[in-house]
Amino acid sequence: MESLHEGYAAFYSAELAKKVKRGIMENALKCKWNGGGWPVGYFIDNERHLQIDPLTAPFILETFKRYAAGDTILKLGSASQIPYYECDMADTGYHCAPPA
Repeated sequence: MESLHEGYAAFYSAELAKKVKRGIMENALKCKWNGGGWPVGYFIDNERHLQIDPLTAPFILETFKRYAAGDTILKLGSASQIPYYECDMADTGYHCAPPA
């Protein structure tokens, strides 16, 4: 009887893995976010698509421009040059705003 349960558990696990992979592929084909952390400068909208965050994207663009111009990582990462924003993860996505 135990071997029957083990066989069923193995079958269920294999089927679940197939369904998860299929779901991930379907989300990717629909350009939907599959989960995990997302790039800084973006947020996830209600339909789970990446959208450019108008608050943080300009800072990311400026950082890339300064790096391309020759600024070092240490210079870019110093706290005095990067503005502080409070960020939270709401039901509709990740949003950042200046502290009140």
